[in-house]
Amino acid sequence: MKQAPPQRQMTFTLIELLVVIAIIAILASLLLPSLAKARETSRTAVCLNNIKQIGAAIMMYADEYEGHYPTNNGDGGTYSVTWDDLLNGFDGRALETWQVEGVNPGGSTPAATDAPAFAFPVYHCPLDDRLPGATVGTRTRRSYALNHGDPTDLASRYMTGVSDGGSGVGLVAPGDEFSLKLEQVVDPAARIVMSDVASPWNNCGAPSNSAVTVQKINDLGLSFDFWVHGWLFQQGLFGDGHAEKFNFGDSYLGVRPWTESRSDGTMWDCQGLN
Repeated sequence: MKQAPPQRQMTFTLIELLVVIAIIAILASLLLPSLAKARETSRTAVCLNNIKQIGAAIMMYADEYEGHYPTNNGDGGTYSVTWDDLLNGFDGRALETWQVEGVNPGGSTPAATDAPAFAFPVYHCPLDDRLPGATVGTRTRRSYALNHGDPTDLASRYMTGVSDGGSGVGLVAPGDEFSLKLEQVVDPAARIVMSDVASPWNNCGAPSNSAVTVQKINDLGLSFDFWVHGWLFQQGLFGDGHAEKFNFGDSYLGVRPWTESRSDGTMWDCQGLN
């Protein structure tokens, strides 16, 4: 009786293995940039949604406080109450008084136990990856800042048309109880009330960089890391409540070069000094 011939074992040659590896490498090189782009697009969408949520909280705050934007009373003294502190209760948080009034991480009482309260993702853009990460001490990185406004008497400013000279013609002023009302924002659909500001000193509940001028943005913008949405691009909240990505250079509306520190007559001019 004849035996069946032995079955030939199928194996890959070295050349065939190298061809397969090369094909996989080519496919990976084609797919990885697309995956990275999709990840960045997703993070940009999360940031824009954060801005919309903060905008909704601002609107609810204004409804409770005679139409005013939240003030920015942080002065680095005994108490440091910034606009994001005042949105407590409107933004989904329930901070205690000592947490709202704490000046620095660990500086409030009880000390250094405020991490859970401040760890609130809506104030942090996922593209804002400043070292050492999303928190500093016990506070969440705050990726956003309100448009700085000069606390000078508004009536005289409207009458004289005084230019801001770099001090800002926005909404609020750090260390002051000045804030515009929603109805006072001129041409609200085209006026920026809040933008992303990836500054190492911008942290929830802290006065530094809680409100910024175009001059400050220009200074921070010298670092490419500041422009987390691409060179000269920011995302912002506008006076009518909508949020969008915009080009910082275009926000000057051609009135003057974007490297200048004056904001009157631009999209940052909420007070109408144009």
